Amino acid sequence: MNGATWMRLERMLPASIELIADDLPGHGERRAESFDLASAVGGIVAAARSAGPSTVLVGDSLGGYLVLAAGAQLGDAIAGVVAGSCTFAMRGVAGAVARISLVPGALIPPGVVRTLIYRVCEPDIACAIEARGLAPAMRNVTLRALIGRDVFADVRAIRVPLTFIVGGWDVPIVWNAARFSRAAVAGRLIVEPKAPHGVGILRPAAFAGAIASMRREAPLSDAASSPTD
Repeated sequence: MNGATWMRLERMLPASIELIADDLPGHGERRAESFDLASAVGGIVAAARSAGPSTVLVGDSLGGYLVLAAGAQLGDAIAGVVAGSCTFAMRGVAGAVARISLVPGALIPPGVVRTLIYRVCEPDIACAIEARGLAPAMRNVTLRALIGRDVFADVRAIRVPLTFIVGGWDVPIVWNAARFSRAAVAGRLIVEPKAPHGVGILRPAAFAGAIASMRREAPLSDAASSPTD
């Protein structure tokens, strides 16, 4: 969808924490742009470095995979990473399963997306998401970009606290979540009961709690770093 999906989270954060929720290339107000995984990650890395060492990267679904990749590049330049709905490495058999879904019928009709948004969000947030622009056809584009990626390499390279948040009904994401958490240097796993895919928009309180916790922790590095808020 787009950056407006994080409005629910923004309302739960204390005033001392600024939420920067930009649209990804090919999404929202950037729908006219082509999506490239490397450039999308590069934009996140640049924004995080600019924001400073108390920054927590947060993403869900596609965004989850992107913040893992960005976190792997940032070392101890950030305070932590919160990654939702992204514990499924699309390699080998899993990659073949992902390719099966890349048929035209797998595209989600815009009307279905709109209906879902208005069912799960407050009216003003749903309107904001719709106004910012939807791009359901990006699903296949971004899925292709993730197939074959070594997500575990990203996880192992992250040097700061890393929290995974997944929905208990999000199969096969939830099946692999514990393995991802164990692969992290400082991993933590939160499973939200009875939640499907898209836990970021459905259970933002879990993300708010993880962010607040990381903002109180120092990055995991032997080198000196600026204190977090």
